[in-house]
Amino acid sequence: MSDNKALARYLLEQVQAGKFDKAHALALIKALGATRARTDVAIVGISCHFSAAETPLAFWQKLVQEKTGGGEYSPNRHADMHYLFGDPAVPKDAEICINNLLSDIDKFDAGEFSLLAKEAQLMDPGQRELMLAAWQAIDDAGYSPQQWVNTHTGVFVGVDSNGKFNLDRYIREQSLYSSMGSMTGWFPGRIAAALNVDGPCLAMDTGCSSGLVALDAAVNAIRDNSCEQAIVASVNLLNLYKSDVADGMEGMNATSERSAAFDDNANGMLWGEGACSVIVKPLQKAIEAGDNIYGVIRGTAVNHDGQAVRQSKVMQKAWQDGKINPEELDYIEAHGTGTHLGDSIELSSIISAFKPYTKKKQFCGMGSLMANIGHTAGVSGLARVVKVLLAMKHNKLPASPNFHVPNHHLQLEQSPVYIQDRLTDWPQPDKPKLVGVSAFSMTKTNCHMVIEEYQAPAFEQPDVPLLLTVTADDIDKLKRQLSAMHTRICQDEQLDLGALCYTANTGRQLRSHVITLAFASRTECLQRLEAARRDLGDNWESSAQEGAVYHVLAPIPTSKQGLVMPPAGAGREIHLLEQVEALYRAGKQVDWSSLYDGHAFRRISLPGYPRNTERCWAPKSSLRPFRPDSELAEEHMEQPLQPLQQVRLNGREEGYYSETEQAIGAIWGELFGLETIAIDQSFVDYGGNSLSAAVLVQSLSHNLHKTVKPELLYQYQTIEALAAVLEEKPESDIQALAPIQEMITGEQPISSTQAFMLGISDTLKNPGHLTVGVVLSVQYSLVPERVRDAVQYLDGYYDMLRARFVKTDGQWHQAIAPEGEAVNFQHIDISEVPEQDHKRFIEETVNSKLCALDLASGPLYTVTVFTQGEGKPDYLAAYFHHVLMDAFSLNLYMGSLLTLYNQVTHGGPLTLGSKPLSYFQFIQESQRYAREISDEQTRFMTETPLQDLPLLPQDYADGINYRYSKEEHKQVFDKETTDKLCRVLVKQHQVTVLDLLVAALAHTVAGWTKGEWVEIHNVITGRDVIHDRSHDFTQTLGLFAVGCDFVLQHRPSESPLAYLQDIQSQLLSLPAKGCGNFITQNIETREPGSRYDYLRKQVSINYLGDMFEVDEDSPVRVVDGISIEVDDDHLVHADILDVRGSIQNGQLTMIWGYNRKIHHIDTIRKLSEQFGAFLHHLVE
Repeated sequence: MSDNKALARYLLEQVQAGKFDKAHALALIKALGATRARTDVAIVGISCHFSAAETPLAFWQKLVQEKTGGGEYSPNRHADMHYLFGDPAVPKDAEICINNLLSDIDKFDAGEFSLLAKEAQLMDPGQRELMLAAWQAIDDAGYSPQQWVNTHTGVFVGVDSNGKFNLDRYIREQSLYSSMGSMTGWFPGRIAAALNVDGPCLAMDTGCSSGLVALDAAVNAIRDNSCEQAIVASVNLLNLYKSDVADGMEGMNATSERSAAFDDNANGMLWGEGACSVIVKPLQKAIEAGDNIYGVIRGTAVNHDGQAVRQSKVMQKAWQDGKINPEELDYIEAHGTGTHLGDSIELSSIISAFKPYTKKKQFCGMGSLMANIGHTAGVSGLARVVKVLLAMKHNKLPASPNFHVPNHHLQLEQSPVYIQDRLTDWPQPDKPKLVGVSAFSMTKTNCHMVIEEYQAPAFEQPDVPLLLTVTADDIDKLKRQLSAMHTRICQDEQLDLGALCYTANTGRQLRSHVITLAFASRTECLQRLEAARRDLGDNWESSAQEGAVYHVLAPIPTSKQGLVMPPAGAGREIHLLEQVEALYRAGKQVDWSSLYDGHAFRRISLPGYPRNTERCWAPKSSLRPFRPDSELAEEHMEQPLQPLQQVRLNGREEGYYSETEQAIGAIWGELFGLETIAIDQSFVDYGGNSLSAAVLVQSLSHNLHKTVKPELLYQYQTIEALAAVLEEKPESDIQALAPIQEMITGEQPISSTQAFMLGISDTLKNPGHLTVGVVLSVQYSLVPERVRDAVQYLDGYYDMLRARFVKTDGQWHQAIAPEGEAVNFQHIDISEVPEQDHKRFIEETVNSKLCALDLASGPLYTVTVFTQGEGKPDYLAAYFHHVLMDAFSLNLYMGSLLTLYNQVTHGGPLTLGSKPLSYFQFIQESQRYAREISDEQTRFMTETPLQDLPLLPQDYADGINYRYSKEEHKQVFDKETTDKLCRVLVKQHQVTVLDLLVAALAHTVAGWTKGEWVEIHNVITGRDVIHDRSHDFTQTLGLFAVGCDFVLQHRPSESPLAYLQDIQSQLLSLPAKGCGNFITQNIETREPGSRYDYLRKQVSINYLGDMFEVDEDSPVRVVDGISIEVDDDHLVHADILDVRGSIQNGQLTMIWGYNRKIHHIDTIRKLSEQFGAFLHHLVE
């Protein structure tokens, strides 16, 4: 333990013992931590593969020559796609990207990555391209991949979901290999597994910003000491027959083969393919290792647009992160979509970002590589990084192709930037180069990064003999490597030959064919490389005396031996070469580090290992070929299901095994490739892990027709134990849900949450006022007819909007009306209303409209556009009965409405594409899941001592919890504490922010009530409460919000962290993670006098994240202060203490809601202080 940590622990112990003042201790501990310097991160290796550019050098040449396209749709690729999809006249998106395609995506050497051929064939070609890119980046950094094995390295991959082939859909028989081959998590997992690294391994899909967001995550992981170094990579491939990349984007895609960012004739995006990788590590460690530092990441930031455009803010955050003066920037590599709208928004954001910092005009260059390689989606951000690194290396700024006349919307002459329209030398050579790189996305996740040139100090080359080793798997590849090395030296007259030899000797994998050359000058080196390339053959004789030693190593030796440095003087190189030859003949590797001990060398970028030319693609026997529908139906009828392979079981003397045991054995045998399995052997012993467990669970459920949960497999790990449990389980339908595209009408079931909301509505004088809604101020003019059309479309798209409710015989019934009924839309001109009365007028109008909402006849929502006149913002008001939706669904609806409106405004279609899963599918799944967990929930309610849950102490014994007497107390944590809690601690200990807050509240409430048990109620979005299936309800509109009943045992722990981990464990073990009560209400009622009465819900907590953060630059803003007249003051609320957390202005803010008729403010302040002390102890 460091001295600072030891002192901090001592101070905490003294505070706990009452021997030292707490405030003074906190100040001292903060001072101890204040000296920690921020870690700068260096980029030390790069690789890229784009159309007509397979290496960084080829990419640079393409950039400086302003070349575009150059790719092709190869005959092999066409044949592979034709086999799967038949023969359409033109591949789906070929006309917009065929010149930006990669060649040879079916070429891969599985053995190079220790993969079986079958495994590699069933991989998504994107996974293969990623592995190649990562290996080439490691090569470029001057290391061999073997030197990265078993290191604390992170792997961060950005992959846009549209950039995957998803070949698993076309495999005849699914297997572990085919599943892994298309799983997004295995895109980074392949790299991590091959290198056996133990750092973070993350796949990130934020659309077109994925690659740069992955680099941001890697930088922060290094800063947090989560890893020592990181591999960042991204890939984008286009399955032209099945890609959705261009669907619904007709107004954004190019209509010709020419893309021109920021030009007045810009006609949209051309899509492209590519793969990129960069290697990053702490700057100081890179310097110490002598790494080739391309640049230093000074600042980085990620944000989200929400319902606005926050591109300027992400740039400013990156500048603030790096403490950068924006006037120092030389160049910005822009996203540059090549659309008038996108380019205008981006430039407007750049101007807005610079505005608080400078009034200088046209001092910073700006460009885009979209026209060079196409829009490579998730790869594009990393591609821009590689471009600017190459530009800094070569001291030149390339032009943006096809830029001739500026977009007339841009007003460039008044902005801080100018378009880089020609190849120029780097401006301002008297300072370190400084560039910005942007990546934006249709997902609205933005990223910006600032990279600075690294200026290495003067370096004196050590006096070490020059020996150069080149190695390959066969003689042809060896000749190619010799040729590549010759070219590398010819291209750079200033190349450091000592660094060349050091990198080649210590940073390349030894292969079976190896040649070592000795030389004393650049000329001699070139001559010997050329002679070896020309004369090398099976009968070529080499000798140390002639300056070259060639050997074929079979097998490759594993033991190493060092070299003995000869005395200074002529002939040292030859003497060392003789030692090398002797070691090869003795079957030993050369320990090259012995030659460089005691000397400081720098690594340089050298040619990578040649790309394999052998075909690697799924064989036709593994694929389902294209068939016309009639043939497909006939083939399906004729083909029986293939039985699982037979496996011999052992472990029981009598030799009898049940059908379930045999079925499980067959599944395990197929998964692990075994013919004999012991029924008393754990699946972990056979090499099972979390991945294979997931595949096992899926296969067991499918083949046994029973719902098998992962936790069941971990609890019963042998065939014998698992079969005994499964034989008692009933069969169930496990079919995956597919979204219903047909119009849903007629009677539908009611969810327990809807029933609860209808019960509240029944008690109100104005049931229509039980609503969720919003009023937005829109800074651009709305066309009312266009808004009405979008509202009418959404009424058919979201079936839930047409719900009607009737109560008969005390029971509520729900029916969905047919599509086509007129929607409740209105346009009101308020230009004649005094401006100071606008908000009051809108409020009165909305309230009057809500009075007219009728549950039986509908519609149960109203949308109104209020216009003020030209040049003034319009208002968009939308209110919905709460039985239709929750706040999350409201946000979803408004986002869809504005997306549709803007899409149509810019020439796009009035459509959102395929429907998502419906709310009624959610209700049906909730009922099924309720039956699955019913026994577990009953056991929990029976076995948990709910009668021991204490009531909260009250300051006023007779107080009643009416709404009208509610008050609030605000508690704010500073930004530093917030960052440590909500980012650092969450990452380090794999907890959620809600886990932290629940633990702190449980500790506080238990100290208050002096009870062993604590009950905390939490309302969640409810879209992911079905934990035994993976259904995507994120785009479904409805009333999902449900309550979680956290019944927790307060157990003394040795530290706040241990207490937090105990609470997290308890939360995870609750039925349906605490939602068991609400879920099972879908199939059973709560009778008075049952044990459920013990769940009083007196304490509630909710965490809303950064929902309340406001973007001042957004063209769409929420209008605060609109009041809806809900007559609910007579209702008695259950939660006496209502705690709400959120991030506001970067600070964790807790609102303590309480009732002044029950508790005094001093009590609430004391509780909040204890709550805060627990969180501060966690941080400390």
